[in-house]
Amino acid sequence: MTAFGSLHIVFCHQLLGARPRSVLGLGGTDFWKDGREVHDHVNVVYDYPTGAKVVFTSLLGNAHTQARIEILGSKGTIDLSLEGGRFFPEKPPITAAVRSVEGLAPPSGPSFKLFPSSKDDGETIEVKETNSTYLQLESFFECIHEGRKPACNAEVARDATIPALAANEAIDTGKTVICDYQL
Repeated sequence: MTAFGSLHIVFCHQLLGARPRSVLGLGGTDFWKDGREVHDHVNVVYDYPTGAKVVFTSLLGNAHTQARIEILGSKGTIDLSLEGGRFFPEKPPITAAVRSVEGLAPPSGPSFKLFPSSKDDGETIEVKETNSTYLQLESFFECIHEGRKPACNAEVARDATIPALAANEAIDTGKTVICDYQL
C-alpha cells in the first residue's frame, strides 16, 4: 500500500475533500513465492466521513488493466487509465425516489434490473501525455522562485502515508484500523 496505494489515496483526498476515517483490507504474498515481505496483492476499503467508500485493489500477478482508476458515482462512472479516460453517465441519474425503490427490489436474480445498463462507449476524457516527475520538479522550483507553498508538501505526504500504513496494519491484523492523524 505504501508504494502505489498512497498515490491513489492522495487523489481520493483531493477528489472527496476529506481524509479517510478507517480502513479494512486483505492481502497476501501468493503470486511471488520468493521470500518477499511486501504483499503482491491487496484489496482495501477506506471509509470517508462523507459516507464515501474507496476501494483500492493492486494485483502484481495480473497486468490486464495496468494502472486504472474508476470513480463510480450516482451521476456516472469515470474510467481513467494511462491511455486516457472515459465518462459513462448514468441514464437516468440516480435520484432519491429511485433509491427508495432500491430497498424493495430483490437483490439478485434475473428480475433485478433497477437501472438500465450504461455500457455504451461513453464520452472521451482527454488526458495529456506528461512526465509526472518533470511536472513535480517544475512546480517545486516555481514555488521556490515565487514563494508559494508546494501543492505536494509535508501535510500531503502525511495524509497519504497514514492511511497507507493503516491499510498495511488492517491487512496484517485482519481488523478495521482507525486512521489517526494526530502526530
